[in-house]
Amino acid sequence: MRLDCCSRPRDALEEALQAEGIDARAFHSRVTYQYAWCDSAPHQAPCLNAEGLVATNLALPVYWRMDGANAQRVARALITALEA
Repeated sequence: MRLDCCSRPRDALEEALQAEGIDARAFHSRVTYQYAWCDSAPHQAPCLNAEGLVATNLALPVYWRMDGANAQRVARALITALEA
């Protein structure tokens, strides 16, 4: 999910969800061209859309055997954290 529309910073939201036992993670911490291994690859200019996505993304747990009770638990924790 992208969190550029809420007032709570992504990292604070991630921390609040993890405190509730929800495996929320900001998987992407940098745009590809910002990694050291990519220094030699040519790129023209910063990609502001990609940088915005990296700064605001948060992955919520979703898995093939996730039942309704677990989905509701994640949803409730997310709503509570967003309202805090």
